[in-house]
Amino acid sequence: MDIIPAAIARARLVIAEVKPAMPRSMGDSTVHISRIDHLVLVNTPVTEFERTPVQEDNVQRIARYIAGIIDDGSTLQIGLGQVAHEALQYLTDRKDLGVHSDLISDAILPLLANGNLTGARKTSKPFKIVANLAMGSRELYDLMDGNPLFSMEPMDAVCNPTIAAQHKMVAIAQAYSIDLTGQVCIDQFGGEFYSGIGSQGEFLRGASRSPGGKPIVCMTSTTEDGLQSRIRPSLLAGEAATIARTDVHYVVTEYGIAYLFGKSIRQRATALIELAHPQFRPELFAQAQALGYLSADQTLQNLRAYPVEDELTITLKDQRTVLLRPALSSDAQGIRDLFHHLSEADVYTRFFRHVRGLSNAEVQRLLWPMSCPAIRAC
Repeated sequence: MDIIPAAIARARLVIAEVKPAMPRSMGDSTVHISRIDHLVLVNTPVTEFERTPVQEDNVQRIARYIAGIIDDGSTLQIGLGQVAHEALQYLTDRKDLGVHSDLISDAILPLLANGNLTGARKTSKPFKIVANLAMGSRELYDLMDGNPLFSMEPMDAVCNPTIAAQHKMVAIAQAYSIDLTGQVCIDQFGGEFYSGIGSQGEFLRGASRSPGGKPIVCMTSTTEDGLQSRIRPSLLAGEAATIARTDVHYVVTEYGIAYLFGKSIRQRATALIELAHPQFRPELFAQAQALGYLSADQTLQNLRAYPVEDELTITLKDQRTVLLRPALSSDAQGIRDLFHHLSEADVYTRFFRHVRGLSNAEVQRLLWPMSCPAIRAC
């Protein structure tokens, strides 16, 4: 559908290609014959697009991280990014997922076949897959043909306030770079434009306002050649801040997940440095101090890769599941908050002395890897 209805509404002359091979989509996707000036029969196949699965470990790790924070009953927007599509393969144990997206592809087919994608908990148009564009194989097109499960709608209908109204809206944007304050570039790299901004900004803002929603920005920590960090002290010339830092919540690389919303610049910089490739962390840390983002007495303990293998999920007696993981530098404020909730007796038994507060140096001694296996429950 895209912007075609808006263009037809304004055009003085409308020429329509009539293609028998095109699936007949349902929803608000018809044009009255009176709006068409000329019809042209086109007997060519519909363009198909088949994604090649990405086997690289870093991409699969990012995909698993993204899938790990998507809850039952979430409504998904997956966009064009390869990583978002890879994440869907890890959702086959979720229930009642829905779709409200600018794009749908073959990635939804396994979820449909497995019964994960029902749309039962969607707020707007439950039990419907709402999209603006379909790009996939003939299998997807044949499934859509005359199928009322799919509601294809114009861009201005898909990207409107119904995004924020959706139950647990999840928007996934794949970025080219991010700076240490949280500004994200999703359309330029090295001064070249690779795409338009599209609807990603609307979906991220909508997900941030959705009850239980999760706006997610993902990227590999380095460029494909491994020579540059995608996490930078500042965006480079030719890299526009297409997503403002105020709209960024979750950031995911192969080294973990950072939650930036409501955090100070110091907290953001610390969390993002820990998502960077270990070889770039010392340089990023030094540049963050030079820019005044980090204090001069702060140290960077975590210079090697985050130990994903040390994470442990346990089930409590009340059947809640809890993730235990190493405490990172970005957890420093959380450790301080925990400390101030301890009784005087608890403080003494933990530190073997009377302690009234924790300095930066004392907090950092409690963080991974200095005190490994220090853990934090999430």
